[in-house]
Amino acid sequence: MINVGLYSATILVWGFSWYAIELQIGVVPPEVSVAYRFGLAGLIQMAWCLLTGVSLRMDARQHLNCALLGLMIFGANLVLVYYASERLPSGLVSVVFSMITIANIINGRVFLGRTSPPVVWLASILGIVGIALMFGDDADGAHTGIAALTGAGFALVGAYLASLGNVYAIKVQ
Repeated sequence: MINVGLYSATILVWGFSWYAIELQIGVVPPEVSVAYRFGLAGLIQMAWCLLTGVSLRMDARQHLNCALLGLMIFGANLVLVYYASERLPSGLVSVVFSMITIANIINGRVFLGRTSPPVVWLASILGIVGIALMFGDDADGAHTGIAALTGAGFALVGAYLASLGNVYAIKVQ
């Protein structure tokens, strides 16, 4: 039952994350928005660890691993998503970002030697198509040109960085 709760919390938080990004665009620079979000999240997590007695001690290698993971999965990746969201509706950014599923499969093969069965490829493609169908109205003719291409590029690079972070997390786990 706890897995269902954790999964539901993840869906809820990630679902609202795209909306939060949209609200923050233009208020402060993307780097500051990301610093606010993860600074607050870090404080909440540290308070939780203090309340529950979880040790925060790490050696130098663990600190380096955490820094690299934070940079790829949360830092640079999310700043790029914010830059993409300045140029495209968040629905389209989420469609482009959903390419992370394909990048995870490819990077898992390249860096970890993992092979994925055809059903995983099919599920990834169906997921991307489903997201694209949900946000199809955002893809009208008004979102073309260099700004849209730049936004899509930012989202793709952000997704790829997050995928590299996912693979690195598996490697150091």
